[in-house]
This record gives sequence, C-alpha cells and structure tokens, in this order.
Amino acid sequence: LIEEAHKRDIRVILDYVLNHSSKLNPWFKEACADVNSPYRKFYNFTKEDREGWHGWHKVTTGGVQYWYFGDFDSSMPDLNYGPAASCATNPTFLALTDAAKFWIDKGVDGFRLDAVKHIYDNQTSNENPTFLNTFYTTLNQYFQGKSALGYKDLYMVGECWMGTADMAKYYKGLPALFDFTAWENWMMYAINNSHAKWFPKDIIGAQNTFKQYRSDFIHATKLSNHDENRARTSLGGSVERAKMAGAILLTSAGSPFIYYGEEIGMKGDKSKGDENVREPMLWAPKAEDAYRTTWMTPKFNNNDLGGTVAGLAEDANSIYNVYRKFMRLRNTYPALAEGTIELPEDFNDSDTTNKQVMVFYRQAGSERLLVVHNVSEKQSTHTVKHAIKRPIADMNKVKIESKSDTEHVLTMPAYSSIIIEL
Repeated sequence: LIEEAHKRDIRVILDYVLNHSSKLNPWFKEACADVNSPYRKFYNFTKEDREGWHGWHKVTTGGVQYWYFGDFDSSMPDLNYGPAASCATNPTFLALTDAAKFWIDKGVDGFRLDAVKHIYDNQTSNENPTFLNTFYTTLNQYFQGKSALGYKDLYMVGECWMGTADMAKYYKGLPALFDFTAWENWMMYAINNSHAKWFPKDIIGAQNTFKQYRSDFIHATKLSNHDENRARTSLGGSVERAKMAGAILLTSAGSPFIYYGEEIGMKGDKSKGDENVREPMLWAPKAEDAYRTTWMTPKFNNNDLGGTVAGLAEDANSIYNVYRKFMRLRNTYPALAEGTIELPEDFNDSDTTNKQVMVFYRQAGSERLLVVHNVSEKQSTHTVKHAIKRPIADMNKVKIESKSDTEHVLTMPAYSSIIIEL
C-alpha cells in the first residue's frame, strides 16, 4: 500500500492511540496476572476502593482485588507515562515510540493521534502539550532523512475535541490539530440557518489564536468524523446542503480531511450506535462490489438509500463530482491549497443584509481568488465592486452580469458557489 501510494506522491499516515491499549493487549494481560510484571507500571492500578468512581474498574491479581483506570470503558485501560516533564525516560513512552519507529521504518509518513486531550487527565493543563511535544520531537528526529518522497518533517495531527481557545494550546505540542468547532459550531449552523456571512471571520479569528502557540500551525479542517453524526445527517439529509458543506470545506483555509463516504453523501446517526456512522463504503452496486465490507447490515446506506461511487461518478451534478471538482481546484491553485483567507474590504460585522452569502478571498503570492457561496435555499445576488479576470469554477450555474470593469453582479441560485480569479 505504502509503495503504491508513494508512486502517486500520496503520503500515508496511520491512526495511533497513545491514551490507552486494549484489555486484550499482552502488556495488560501480563500486568493483571502479575504485580511484579514490568508492564504493571504501564497502567494505573490501585488497591484503594474506587467503587462508583468514573473510569475505575475491578480486576483480581493473585487473589487480591485491585482497580485499574480506563477513562472510556473497561475494555480500554489507560496507559501511564509518569510525569509529563520527564516522560522521555518512562518505559511506557519508550515502548510507544519504539512501536511508532517500527512503522516509520515501514515507510509511514505520519500519524493521526487519537484522543490527545485524555492522555493526562487535566485537559487544560500543560501536561498533554508537554508530553505531545516530546513525542513529536522524538519521532520527527528519527524521521529525518527517511521520507521516500523527500519530505523534511513527519506529519502528525491530533484529535483534540475542544473549543478553539483550549484546543489552540495543544499547538505547543503538535504541528496539526483537528478543528471540531469550525464544523460543529460555525459551518453546520451557517448552512442549516442560512446564516453564512460570518464563517470566514470565525476561521480567521481561530487562525489568529493558533498563531499565538505555533507560527507554522497546520489547521486540520473537517466536517464529521467516526464519532459524530455524518455531515449529511446533521444537515437534515439534504444532498444540496451536503454539497455546500463540501464546497466550503474545500475552498476555505486549512488542510481539509474528508471522512470516507462524505463524498457520496452517506448518512449516519450516532445516537443509534457508533457502528451507524461507520457503515460500509458503497463502491459499486452490491452485486458488482468486490470491495464492500460485510461486517454489518447497514441501516442508513445501501443501494436503495444512496448512490455508489461508480454510479455518482457518471453524474456530473452529483455530490461526488462536487468533491472531485473542488479537490482538483485545490491541486491547481496554490491560493486554495495553502493561501491566506481574507474578508472583503467592505465587510460590515453588524450588517445582516444578504447574510446567507459567504464571501472571502484566498491569496498565495500574486494569485488572488474570490470565493462566494450562497448557503440558502433561495436565490441571492452579490455585487463585486472591483475588476475580475475570469470565473474558474462554479456550482449550480452562477451568472455574472458585468455593469462595468469594476462592478459585476452575481446571480446565485440556491446552494451555489463560484470562484473568480482576480
């Protein structure tokens, strides 16, 4: 897999869990069996009665009852790294970095770190950022000179499900962090309420906060993930709204992650069980689909309820082709892929006129693009009051009427987008 991906200049990162192991892990099984095992210190055990305490679970060793800590549940005992300031010499830390080095030697280009705010229980202290900085620095030094694609640094992104201000502090430890707030609090609200004008301002504000902790931060943007309702479900099941979410994600600032299935409009309701937001990907009609997994019978996604990759690829107006179009644009225009994001010169924070239209600029070097989205189910207009070169892409057939060289009226149908080169 890695070899074939690298041939196509694709980097491969692995999910990596630092907070806990499985209770079936040989380390934990040995730790439970023998109080003198070196793995006993890999976890948190106590003889003290912890009945009724969150995260504490019973286990018997040598006929004596102990309690061990597993924050999520009894099947996932938390790992113990000792004090964060001295974690680099801790046996658990050395074991986890050795395992990561094994994967780096296999050619892996980076890691997605699970549940980083839970590694130490005080989520807003400096313990987790301190630990993560040590972990990243150790592995990044080991990675030097090993990239098959010639990259200087190891890629590492943390899952840190917190508000912007608290999450930003974790940039002291890691180069990239997932931004949950941008989707859950800003974009989802903007689309569901036709209230889009302020989304770019929120993104700019978040990035200004991140800069306080890491000047070269990587803003890992996203819609839903494996622990949330799927994006389309959160948007009322609407394919048009789901298209709009994809268009905004792929034109806004940041380094976007796409949860599998969003590009074909898969649905999923987490309240009915995690497995319902992790249903099998629909590659082709079932009778032809040799790749489809069959570990469960899907409740939300099958041939009758939604399209497949093969089928949607043939439909120029499908959600799949919206994702393909805007991904290709990111690979074509540096301003979209890595440029800054700026508000219009006439942005008025208190003006609610045309609030359903989102307007921002993306710029990299001399390349400057104007991006406009109408997130409403109703047609809207937007006037561009400066010179333009040409439109480079749109969604849902936006019309441009040029009144003069420096005044252009955009007529934007429901759930439409346009990108204009300036």
